[in-house]
Amino acid sequence: AKGARIQTWINGEVVEDLTDQKVYKTHPKGFIGLQVHGVKPHLLLADEPTGSLDSKNADLMGDLLVEMNNDLKLTLIVATHSADLASKMKTHLKLENGRLVK
Repeated sequence: AKGARIQTWINGEVVEDLTDQKVYKTHPKGFIGLQVHGVKPHLLLADEPTGSLDSKNADLMGDLLVEMNNDLKLTLIVATHSADLASKMKTHLKLENGRLVK
């Protein structure tokens, strides 16, 4: 992306459009992006989607994931160490001793 504008597109439609001049000044080479391809995605896998983000942008990413889950009816699977991100999810599973538990 050029400039401070961050857009998220799914199937040719803008689902998020952010402008953040402050972040652009500190990260002028760009940001980590997410692309979803296909006619109608049903599943989104997100592996540590907020791992390299500051708290403000991590919160925005979490909100965007929840919005995509609700508005686009996507099944969302998120792997995270972030308690803040996990708290936004409807269902929580933990990996304990090699087993998934509720």
